[in-house]
Amino acid sequence: MANQGSTDEFRASLAAMFFENMTTGPLTVEFGDGGHEEDDTPKPFDPAQTEMGNSLLSKAPEAFSMPDDWSIQVTGKLEQSELIGEAVSEFGIFLDGSLIAFRNSAKKIKDSDEEYPITITIYF
Repeated sequence: MANQGSTDEFRASLAAMFFENMTTGPLTVEFGDGGHEEDDTPKPFDPAQTEMGNSLLSKAPEAFSMPDDWSIQVTGKLEQSELIGEAVSEFGIFLDGSLIAFRNSAKKIKDSDEEYPITITIYF
């Protein structure tokens, strides 16, 4: 039997390079209503997914950062006036037009008196 893996230094280098790419390339976040099943459970994560199930709004991220050497966090936020009454259940992060990370959840009906922030952490 053998063991293999990537070193912490390599993972940190990948994260740093990717973060640098995010600061120079067009980074957008999308909110949609295609992330839940009919029974309101989140759809399973599919790493081969290349697009949102049903995107409703695309916008610039609220924030993105490197909280440590091996991860990147991206936050998108719906403002009070956005997607009122919609069943928001998916959130995607796009870099240069390609989906790089996403989250599916049970639906959240967006009310007019609330903001709705969502954060995804990408681990290296």
